Parts: sequence; structure tokens; C-alpha cells
Amino acid sequence: MKVFNQMTETHRVRDLAELISRLTDAKVAYLPNPRKEAAENDLVVKNEQFLQLGLDPIRLEDGLLEEVVDVAKAFAYRVDRSRVPAVSAWTREIAGEIEHDPEHPRLKSVS
Repeated sequence: MKVFNQMTETHRVRDLAELISRLTDAKVAYLPNPRKEAAENDLVVKNEQFLQLGLDPIRLEDGLLEEVVDVAKAFAYRVDRSRVPAVSAWTREIAGEIEHDPEHPRLKSVS
């Protein structure tokens, strides 16, 4: 049996946000992590087997993300901005942190 990791690249959410920010001039909002896990959590996977078979990936920074941004801009009129950003707080402690953050006044309570 041979296992193939079907991916081309991995990124942290923070790194993706910064990449998108560079392409779009959008501001990145650094929110507390709603999950109880380590602040840094790296996914380490390898795809050498696909590369050896001839995979020639188009990476996000090589143009793929620009295409995604272009499509998003084309359909931006469909976005209900009153629902963005989604704020998630999985604990009362995190909800309290967000509630007291003037950058994110939307979250007022936890159900």
C-alpha cells in the first residue's frame, strides 16, 4: 500500500490572511483562537510522491490566489457585509476577551 498526500502546499490561517492582505490591501484582524489548542500548530505533510510522478503545482503565490481574488471581486456585490466578520467564541473566557476588544464590538454574549 502506498499513501499519497493529496495537497500541494499548506499554510497557517495567519499567513494566508497576510498574503491576501498584500494582494487586496485588506486589513487583517488578529482575533483570539476560539479553540483550546497551542497557539502555533504546524501541519507537516509531504507530497514528494506526486512531484516524482510529474506534478507541476500552481502555488497560491504563483498566481492561483490572484485568480481567486479576481473571482471574489467579481461577485463581491453578493456579500451581505452585515454578516462579516463572523465572530466565534467557544468559551465564555474568549467571549469576554472579544467583548472588551473595541475592534470587535459585535459579540456581546455567549449562548
